[in-house]
Amino acid sequence: MSVPGLEVEIETLLQQRTGRQCLFTPSGRVALYLAFKTYVRPGGSLLMSPITCDVVLFTVLAAGLRPLIGPVSNESGNLCAEAISAELWGRADAVLTTNLYGQPDQVRELAERCRELDIPLIEDAAQALESEVSAVPVGSFGTAAAFSFSKHVGAPAGGALAFSDGSRRSELVSLLKQVTIARSSARVIKDFVRPAVEAGIRDLGVVRPARATAQAMGWLRRADRAPLDEARLGDALARHGGLAALDRWARWDLPGYRMAVPRLFLAGIAKRLSRLEADRGRRQAGIRVLLELPGVAPGARAAACCGLLAVPFLIEERDRARAELARRAVRTEYVFDPPLDDYASPLLLEPSTDRGPARWWAQHALPVNPLHAEAARVVLSGWRPASPQSAA
Repeated sequence: MSVPGLEVEIETLLQQRTGRQCLFTPSGRVALYLAFKTYVRPGGSLLMSPITCDVVLFTVLAAGLRPLIGPVSNESGNLCAEAISAELWGRADAVLTTNLYGQPDQVRELAERCRELDIPLIEDAAQALESEVSAVPVGSFGTAAAFSFSKHVGAPAGGALAFSDGSRRSELVSLLKQVTIARSSARVIKDFVRPAVEAGIRDLGVVRPARATAQAMGWLRRADRAPLDEARLGDALARHGGLAALDRWARWDLPGYRMAVPRLFLAGIAKRLSRLEADRGRRQAGIRVLLELPGVAPGARAAACCGLLAVPFLIEERDRARAELARRAVRTEYVFDPPLDDYASPLLLEPSTDRGPARWWAQHALPVNPLHAEAARVVLSGWRPASPQSAA
């Protein structure tokens, strides 16, 4: 069972950072779902980047919204504000940022345009807990912002929604109760053991046998994109909709994503949140090491003062480099390849009119955890940066 006192402590720590009301949730994707259902009109179109996690797509669909894929920047992989046409803006009922690997979106420009059109800006801050724009934390700009504690905090569960209008809290709490389910004892054990196994793989050097064992137990991440059965997904949407109907997709890499968070996990989240500045210092030290290497994305260089979740490199033969890093137990984050509008058909979303930049980014991006910078430097020091011409 969760403990309200610890949840309040976590909400307070995040509120001190964002200056917003905060509500603890079982995961970041539940926080996104609450934001979509509360702030975006039913059946509305959500302008978003195709370079993001597929579970974000599933959450958008579960909320009854139509994904409207926008243009991306070659520098960061986030939405390119200046490339969004007036026609595209005219069809958007809301905008979702990504803050890819902690690189902030052009949030001031997007927020200003959303204010002009009187539509909500939802910040996906799952990868940007330690990121800022002009000393203002990500998650402080939009109508609402979703955070995940499985990223920077390293918790096996938990997320939060920061929101600007405190009067909506009771509505959000009511919706949260509807989607939250109990967490089984077996799930608690699996979620507790998995991080220790992954850490042992990295720290003890027994990479191959330990990885094989963990893979067999289902404790390691699967492929970057979830298997997609569009016919079955479309049928689930047509019959019911909502998170429960899309559970088999929304849960694919986080089975307990809408399960109540137990005290054991809550205490760890609160402790790690209180030490966020120390973690930020370690990340920035690793970022400085990685910035010396060729192929770092311009967006990461521009955001070097942030505590990036990962430093994205844009390099040729990305998959071969990633395999070599894995062989040396160097962690890389998810690679969102292919872009969502290549991954899913127009039955589920409205594709971008220019897919070239997103495809180029997805094919070349290699996100490296800065906490493993020294080991990564050995592998990446001689790797060839991606040629911009390859975008054609």
